[in-house]
Amino acid sequence: MKLEDFFDLRIATVAWGEAAPPDADWVRVLDPARAVIRAGRAAGWNYKPCYVMYVLPTPVSVEAYIEGSFRSGTRNKPRKLLREVPKRYALSVEHGDSGLEAFKDLYRRTIVARPRGRDRVAEHEEGFDREWRGFYLREKDSLVAGILVHDSGDHLSVGYGAFDPAHRALDLEHYLIMQVIDLAARRRAAWVSLGMDTNRYGHHLPLGLPAYKLRIGFTPVPCEPAGRELLMLQGFDRFESGLFFYTYAARGLEGNLFTRGEPDLRPFAHHNAPPLRVHRIPC
Repeated sequence: MKLEDFFDLRIATVAWGEAAPPDADWVRVLDPARAVIRAGRAAGWNYKPCYVMYVLPTPVSVEAYIEGSFRSGTRNKPRKLLREVPKRYALSVEHGDSGLEAFKDLYRRTIVARPRGRDRVAEHEEGFDREWRGFYLREKDSLVAGILVHDSGDHLSVGYGAFDPAHRALDLEHYLIMQVIDLAARRRAAWVSLGMDTNRYGHHLPLGLPAYKLRIGFTPVPCEPAGRELLMLQGFDRFESGLFFYTYAARGLEGNLFTRGEPDLRPFAHHNAPPLRVHRIPC
């Protein structure tokens, strides 16, 4: 058995049939065999990908993306971003380390400084070479929003982002993502992704993050190289604001929303969203 602390979440990794410590919040069996999967599901465990990736097949243009990803009543929102953001902010696309120090400073102030913030950029041990592009928005000389994008040739992947909350009147993140889609369309790259995440929303990832990614047209898929796990939740004290993760279903994935109150399911109701199950967290 391995017991690890991730912020204030205690995760116990066990072999099937091995007893977990009672104070573990999250008990898992990594990469279980088929017989273990069947036994785990029968016993109420959740079978899930350790990581997921949100993917968009590259459209022929940004306008085609808007037409295909948004209903008729909501298409003016991304179009408004394309009109209004350039009036106030200057966009630049820079390679490698260019602009990186200003981005790191913004990232530390807005992401790492959060109660459960973690400096993922500093953990990027291999550095940021010419395969990385920074998409930056500046107001005068001040960086107010940025994303770091890995360009592997056949696809573009948004890896990290930081946004000044003082500039939240416009969704600068979505504007920058549309610039990535535009580049992918001009390059005829096969697809665009929003990177990998750990499929644990409501703890160190915001509970609203999956709903946002669905809303802007990206579809969750398992990130298989990161492995699979059987999961049993032993305690819910760490998840007072709710919990969300994807599990394997008969066809693809399904969402699982754990909540103490009556949830608003509308943020998860999109054409690209897997089926959703709602679970009540015991009081």
